[in-house]
Amino acid sequence: VLVTRREGALLDGLWEPPGVDLPQAGADPAPPLRALLGLLGVRARLTDSGVRVRHTITHRRITVELWQGKLLAPAPKRAAARWA
Repeated sequence: VLVTRREGALLDGLWEPPGVDLPQAGADPAPPLRALLGLLGVRARLTDSGVRVRHTITHRRITVELWQGKLLAPAPKRAAARWA
């Protein structure tokens, strides 16, 4: 599992799988997720696993879509990302 260090005010510094916030429900997450992985130097074929997880943190409701990636090339070692 690839994990990255979260940046920003909410949960800053925690490690989590790479993710993107979508501008609206129903938006296609593949292009921004592919772009994020590209910034990490990771090239992968993405497929939607169909798994959805709903979670609430205080007043935030979060729906997470789980996507799987098959590496197309060896992933470089980076300080911002780790394999767990």
